[in-house]
This record gives sequence, structure tokens and C-alpha cells, in this order.
Amino acid sequence: MPGSPLLIAATRCTTNTGNAAVGLAILAVLVGAIILFAVLNAQARGRLASANAELAFLRPEYERLRGGGPTAGSGPSPVPMSAGWQLDPTGRHQYRLWDGYTWGDDVADGGVSSKDPMTG
Repeated sequence: MPGSPLLIAATRCTTNTGNAAVGLAILAVLVGAIILFAVLNAQARGRLASANAELAFLRPEYERLRGGGPTAGSGPSPVPMSAGWQLDPTGRHQYRLWDGYTWGDDVADGGVSSKDPMTG
């Protein structure tokens, strides 16, 4: 019988079961996407923590280099710097002679050279 209540109930059960299956599939895809994003986020946070640690390690060296090279009595520079006239780290003169290991007493201002001990 095409219009019997039993056939209508069976059709509704089939339809509801189909909707439930589609709903479960959508839910599974959403949960999978959330898990994927959580994993990717954790990996990105790990890389960010590593980069921040590296920056914390390099920051003092960067500040030292911004200051115009090695300070007096520091011995060999950890970052090789060419021997020659460099910006005076004391700020008293334009340039000071760097021999590759220590600062010398030779200084220059406006192209005129003179002597000024680092300790003085």
C-alpha cells in the first residue's frame, strides 16, 4: 500500500538515518580539522619559542656591535673585524686604530691623526 503508515514510518526512519549519517560525517570532518589546527599551532609555537630563544642569545651581541665594535681590553673580537680605522668606541674621537685584537692609541678627527690612550 503506497500510503500506509508503516511505509511512511519506514521512509522517515531511512531519511532520519541518512541525515544522521551526514551529520556524523560533517562532525567528523570538523573534529579532524580542529585536531589538525591544534597540531599545526603546537608546531608553530615550538618554532616561535626556538626563534625567541635564539634572539635572546643574539641580542647582547647585536647591542655590542651597534655600540661600535669591541670595548677596550676585550681582547680578540668574537666577530672578526678588519684591522684598521674604526669608529672610536669611546666616542672621544671620530676614528681609532684597531689592530685586529686591541684598540690602539692612534685616533683621527676630520682627517687629522693624533694619539689618545684608551685608558686616559
